Amino acid sequence: MASTGWLKGRVKAVPSGDSLVIMGSSKAEISEKSITLASLMAPRLARRGGVDEPFAWQSRDFLRKLCIGKVSLH
Repeated sequence: MASTGWLKGRVKAVPSGDSLVIMGSSKAEISEKSITLASLMAPRLARRGGVDEPFAWQSRDFLRKLCIGKVSLH
């Protein structure tokens, strides 16, 4: 069977409104991979004492509820 280049895994974390952390579903695959969604500009969460952009937490929470625990091809 020919390899398609796609890997299968479960969404483990959503660090922001435009990125996901995927955990591989088998020992042969990479244990974790971070993916940034193309053509999407979500509000940014603050780093180290800065100020969050408006709706940054709501954006992250929406994506988290939509994707966390689901199987993904990447």
